[in-house]
Amino acid sequence: MILKGKTISVLGLAFKPNTNDMRSAPALDIIPMLRELGAFVKAYDPIAYVEAERELGPQAIFGNDLYETVKDTDACLILTEWDDVQKMDKDQIKQLLRSPIVIDGRNLFDPAEMKERGFIYQSIGRPSVWEAELVSKAQ
Repeated sequence: MILKGKTISVLGLAFKPNTNDMRSAPALDIIPMLRELGAFVKAYDPIAYVEAERELGPQAIFGNDLYETVKDTDACLILTEWDDVQKMDKDQIKQLLRSPIVIDGRNLFDPAEMKERGFIYQSIGRPSVWEAELVSKAQ
């Protein structure tokens, strides 16, 4: 995906759930990289959004509502496994996204289920559903 001019929603800013601690949080590196590639960033964290805004400044629009953050974005990036992210209404998320693209940095969801729901879904450290299908067909 070419990121210039695209808007990316980032869900989870703290380095782990249930804290506002931003030390060593992946968001501190990833959001500036997205900006360097020309993307706009909308960022959500239920607790750490104030601390994240202090750390990252104007590099993102920060909010405390998951669904408002995802609304009208081109892709969704999950960085922290907050309960509300794990329990989010996937059908509503799909409707809010301009494109149903989810990059899951925490492996929260089942790739086959996400594909079945119509998402373009990639988790980190495990093959995509499409790669798994190619491997099984080749065997």
